[in-house]
Amino acid sequence: MALAALARRLHGWGWPLIDAQVENDHLLSLGAERWPRAAFLDAIAALVAEPGPAGPWTPRFGELAAAELALP
Repeated sequence: MALAALARRLHGWGWPLIDAQVENDHLLSLGAERWPRAAFLDAIAALVAEPGPAGPWTPRFGELAAAELALP
């Protein structure tokens, strides 16, 4: 549930990816993708150059009901 809530909120904010760091069958079943290291580093380099809100984002996170986590 926590990963689903995080993914939903970040998607709503326009964040393009979540770095799961450890590949496993469960994450792959949820739609995670393997990326070659070079592609990942290129994507991260581009993303860190993007503007974003300053400061902690946790106060903006709010609450999500479980029903909001279901795919449309």
